[in-house]
Amino acid sequence: MVIYTKGGNDTLADAGNTPDDQEQKELFDEGILAPKAADKIIDLNPQIKRSQQLAGDDFSQMPRSEKEQVEFAVTAAQVNSQVQQLSKRNKQWRLT
Repeated sequence: MVIYTKGGNDTLADAGNTPDDQEQKELFDEGILAPKAADKIIDLNPQIKRSQQLAGDDFSQMPRSEKEQVEFAVTAAQVNSQVQQLSKRNKQWRLT
């Protein structure tokens, strides 16, 4: 991992090195490493729970106010986008 992310010397010794917690956080923050899919799914839970509060557990109710309808639409679009990204990433992994 060091070879590709921190400019290692391309040696087998470098290939065996793993970044410590701080280095790994920096790699995530810089967009070099992607978070695990499971973490991304867990991150969706608050948005899904809020959507259920707005539209019912089975999403069969119309949110009460116009403000809540907009909030539901925005939240649902965000969740959908993130699920699509995870699905696309999962398909790419299966192709390799």
